Amino acid sequence: MTEIATGARRRKAGNALSTLAYPGGLCLVLLALWQFLVPALDVETSVLPVPTEILSAGWENRDLIREHTWPTLLETVVGFAIAAVLGIVVAVAITAVPAIHKTLYPLLVGSLVVPKIAIAPLFVIWFGFGYTPKIIMVVLIAFFPVVVDMALGLTSIPPELRMLNRSMGASRWRAFWKISFPFALPNLFIGLKLAMALAIIGAIVAEFVQSSQGLGYLLLQANSTLQTPLFFAAIVALTVLGVVLYMVIELLEAVVLRTRRR
Repeated sequence: MTEIATGARRRKAGNALSTLAYPGGLCLVLLALWQFLVPALDVETSVLPVPTEILSAGWENRDLIREHTWPTLLETVVGFAIAAVLGIVVAVAITAVPAIHKTLYPLLVGSLVVPKIAIAPLFVIWFGFGYTPKIIMVVLIAFFPVVVDMALGLTSIPPELRMLNRSMGASRWRAFWKISFPFALPNLFIGLKLAMALAIIGAIVAEFVQSSQGLGYLLLQANSTLQTPLFFAAIVALTVLGVVLYMVIELLEAVVLRTRRR
């Protein structure tokens, strides 16, 4: 049994390494081509810096990048958390009460097509400067995927599970926690991962409109002063932030779903 378990762990480790190796290898090849072709084609640094220049700019401005990363992280995490809670509540409401579904769902779909960046300046007028308008922007952008995927999970419960619940005489609240919510968790995490990606976009969009801090603000400043290596370094920082937050949701998903199976 020990040998079987050891073999299974080795296979999992091998699969994980192969999963990382292919995209990692492709990235290295692309970076090498980038590093070689830009000087060969005599492209100016202000137009497209090479990876080593971007790395150097990132290191030289590491304190500045770190300073602007924290506000973006705060806006993203707080906005995402609010969007997740509101999304779950609304999804439960529209799947449990048909009248709410008929009233609210068309409005949600309509709000999806509204260009959020167009109304971002209004948030400054309504809520002033600071974190509030930016967090609201994050909530608006990240909210919809949570609602849709959670509602899809709640409405995809097999009829036999519903019949089993009725035959046991469980209350509606108990049935929700024991059957409906656990069954909807895989769909919920799909929505949460998409919402996290959109939350970062929402934070950057809000910082483009009004801000004196954050990675979005740093991108604008670097662009306006033609500090292209710093611009790319800020994009790298933003990408790393997004990947880390996405991996946190994936880790949470693995833990929760493993606990659910037990």
